[in-house]
Amino acid sequence: MSRSLALQFLLTTVVAVTAAGCSGTPQISPGETGGTSFGGNPNTGGLTSGNGGATGGTANNGSGGFGGATGGTWTATGGSAMKNCPTSSAYVGDSTWQQQLQVTSGAVYCGGSNEQRTLEQELAAKAKLYVSAGTYPLPDATGTYAFALPVCFEFPSGAEAPSFAGAGQIKLTQSTFAPDVYYTDRSSQPLSPSTLTFQTQLSSTSTVGTQPAPLVFDGTALNANGVDQVLQLCTGNTCAGAWSNVTFDSCNPTSYALNRSTVTFNGGQIVFDVRIGTLPGGVSESTMFIVASGTLDSTTFEQTSYWKLVYSGTHHQFSRSFAVLFDSPINGACGLKVLTLDPYNGTQLPLAYTIHCDLSNIAARTVTAAVTARL
Repeated sequence: MSRSLALQFLLTTVVAVTAAGCSGTPQISPGETGGTSFGGNPNTGGLTSGNGGATGGTANNGSGGFGGATGGTWTATGGSAMKNCPTSSAYVGDSTWQQQLQVTSGAVYCGGSNEQRTLEQELAAKAKLYVSAGTYPLPDATGTYAFALPVCFEFPSGAEAPSFAGAGQIKLTQSTFAPDVYYTDRSSQPLSPSTLTFQTQLSSTSTVGTQPAPLVFDGTALNANGVDQVLQLCTGNTCAGAWSNVTFDSCNPTSYALNRSTVTFNGGQIVFDVRIGTLPGGVSESTMFIVASGTLDSTTFEQTSYWKLVYSGTHHQFSRSFAVLFDSPINGACGLKVLTLDPYNGTQLPLAYTIHCDLSNIAARTVTAAVTARL
């Protein structure tokens, strides 16, 4: 996607939200609350994702192994732009492979924030990923192979979501530090439109002479014990540089610590609940904005919809900015915005504004207190 197309996407999304009004955003299910992700771009290791090869293929037949892909499919249940999801039979791979990815019916993931994006870009970059339920063999020998997972995407209302476009490639590398063996699968597969690709980096370990335990996608956090499973929607083949790239994670990663920020301002108060994953040493990293609640001019509100909660954080979340869109306008405001909240300095107060549905300011509200606690 060129810069002009990316900007067009931003404008289209903002216009769609504005035109719909605060009550016009459709309800989405499943996985309604929040979404952000650990960063990191998978090194595709020279993989290509051209449009050649099988389109909606099946697992190659073979004897032994776990057999071909089995399981169900996702169907569109929301009202926003969402392509029909392929069934598990659209998987492309080899049924004789001895490693596995097991996907449950809860495998829904939400696009996360990126420290390079503004709040407006975060609103435009929102997306959900659905992986069709099934059991999918993964390579067990180093090399590059034809591969595709059956995936589909959901975008904000008014924006066209990409669709499954058949086979790409997967490359397995491994390293042995006896008795442990470390496996890394990097895949890239085409989508329609062809300016976008879906890329993954899947990591597992075993001991010499054994296969690793199956990887599981069930909608929970993609980071476990310091190991990331990376799922990305990318502009181009490299997934580097474009602000519109999306990295997915659980829509509500309950294994991440809950951080609650309470901001009091002239005319009300707002509470932001955010789940934050940490790197070794306790450094804040991935962030999941899951709930906003409070009062504005004596009217209470609560918002849990992923599509109406917007978050932008600087490196390691040292400074945090939020926007929440109401289900219905309050005194002419579509929502509230709080900028540059410092969770470590209660004397340096953030800025607060009532906002239009495109996140532009209506009026400033004087902040009198801001407190953040890790619960």
